[in-house]
Amino acid sequence: MTVPAYRLSARGEFRHTTERVLLEANFDDALDAAAFDTAESAGAGAVNHDAQTAHLVCIVATGASDRAIVRSHARPRAAAGSWRTTRISARFVGAILGQSKRLGLADDNDGAFFELDGETLYAVRRSSVTGSPVEVRIAQAQWNVEASLSVVLANEHLFEIREAWPTGDLEFCVDGSVVHRMSLDGSIDAPAWRRARLPLLLECVNTAGTASGGALHVAHASIVVGQEAQPASSHAADVRDASVTTSQTALVAIRPKATFGSVTNLSELRATRVSVQSSAEVLLEVIIGATLSGSFSSHAADSRAESTGAPGTITGGRVVAAIPVSGFTSLDLGETIRRLADASQQTLVVAARAITGTAAVAAALTWKETP
Repeated sequence: MTVPAYRLSARGEFRHTTERVLLEANFDDALDAAAFDTAESAGAGAVNHDAQTAHLVCIVATGASDRAIVRSHARPRAAAGSWRTTRISARFVGAILGQSKRLGLADDNDGAFFELDGETLYAVRRSSVTGSPVEVRIAQAQWNVEASLSVVLANEHLFEIREAWPTGDLEFCVDGSVVHRMSLDGSIDAPAWRRARLPLLLECVNTAGTASGGALHVAHASIVVGQEAQPASSHAADVRDASVTTSQTALVAIRPKATFGSVTNLSELRATRVSVQSSAEVLLEVIIGATLSGSFSSHAADSRAESTGAPGTITGGRVVAAIPVSGFTSLDLGETIRRLADASQQTLVVAARAITGTAAVAAALTWKETP
């Protein structure tokens, strides 16, 4: 997985900033008209309050133009280089053909939201940078991270949308799990949205004249700016008493597991340090993207990496560090973090070759795993 640029500082370090709450609302009381606008309700659309369940309820009847909509007066602006995260605790009542229920951060022109359109749940990006609104709508069956996640629509779920400004990269999350990612991959010559300031959106609307009975129930909503602190766990793998000749010899290697916790592994592995004890001078190499003939196994039950102490022969790859060492050397890989992170789904190999003759070498690699 390529680490997005906004996850790294100019020094190639992971960003760890404190969240700043820009909007927070609990609907244990009636809707606060000073904070939210319901003026766009149309036809038989209504916004009610259920005191028993502490939910705000957007509901419509049978008219084709019925619309119940809630938007926040506050339109928090995103901070460049940080996530803007919208969190909404809600449930969908009634998966009804001809009716759409939406929640997210959006107006009629720009934004991102979850949408239950009829009986299908979508992740949606809306943008008007071309002059008029254009939507990219991805159904759950086509989500690129966790399409098979069970979402019982009538039950309460935490829906999150994380957006990086101004690139517009998006992460759609359900109950703490990333389910879909959208990225523009730097392919536009303007910010992702025409407007950086967007309101919280809660909406139930009929697109046909026969739909009725469905509702969107919302218990809590918040908008924050800032990258959540990502706790990183440290791990190490080592090899003892390898005999190194003048040919390139792989000592130790790691790579991400394909899955972790029965889901696709999207963690980031950040190599931090390699330590070497050598009986003679050797050329130490750190290689990215090589193919190895040896077998890998799970490094540890709590690790998101596979490792091997017997990597076998090396084919291909790119050398990102090559340093002559003798005796004991501990090399901080911080200088190469950007290049290592850019290939974090590939194999990382520590190898050595003797300058002359043979050398007895022991090497240890440490890395951090960020969920």
